Amino acid sequence: MNFRESERMIKRNIPFGYMMVGGEIIANEPEAAAVRKVFCLYLSGVSLQDISGAMIVPYNDSVNWDKHKVKRILDNSKYIGMDGYPKLIDERDFLAAGRLKPGKCVSSPLPCSQEIQLLKAVAVCSECGKRFIRKPNRHGNARWRCLNQHCSSKISLLDDDLKHIVNALLNDIIRNSALLKASQPNHQEPIAVIKLQNEVNQEMSKARPGADTQKLLLSLSAEKYTACNDTHSTLAIREIFEKHEPADQFNCGLFVAAVGKVLVSRDAHITLRLKNGQVLPGPD
Repeated sequence: MNFRESERMIKRNIPFGYMMVGGEIIANEPEAAAVRKVFCLYLSGVSLQDISGAMIVPYNDSVNWDKHKVKRILDNSKYIGMDGYPKLIDERDFLAAGRLKPGKCVSSPLPCSQEIQLLKAVAVCSECGKRFIRKPNRHGNARWRCLNQHCSSKISLLDDDLKHIVNALLNDIIRNSALLKASQPNHQEPIAVIKLQNEVNQEMSKARPGADTQKLLLSLSAEKYTACNDTHSTLAIREIFEKHEPADQFNCGLFVAAVGKVLVSRDAHITLRLKNGQVLPGPD
């Protein structure tokens, strides 16, 4: 198989509405708009055949739409953010479209609670840094796995267990806010700062710096400010925790205010990276 054939094969395996850029699946904006239009028209009562006639954006390099392609879009739960794909439509629209399908009783695509939605948004692999995605089943279990196909981080975990672990970590900090510590004054520059500084240096070394140089400089300044503002950030987060009491229930407000990432290891060890950059619990 030559390169062009391989490229076509990869493209066929990516659902309409998405594309692969730099090894990452992102929204293909013209196609994503077409996906939203399909759902909008269908929920307005337009037939599958009439929807296909209204579509202009080519479907996988083909200008010929038909009702089967429209139905394929309406049936694809990836558009609500399943399996690690970017979310293109709202879950309610997906379910509403399912209920309109003749002769078909469509159940919920395994919706999850607000707590799990928050955890899904920030859960990452502690081994490689890629997102962790959640694949639930009808028995209430969920298999969380790293989005990086070359990473071995795959775990089976109950949603309630994950919430319990994260809530217990938050309670530990509430009981002992002294755990929150700013980095030492002469700590190493964060990777984001080093990367941006290198990009700025490369642009400034050119005879004519690119149009994005100003954006790079602003981004670098923002990252350096964040790094220098570590102590202030720590004090602010500590103040948030000191306003709370340990609780049995997952506190969504506290989680959003204080937690930047939930780090999941291959052996299901959970740690929290707070918004001041500190990881808790630290090394044993």
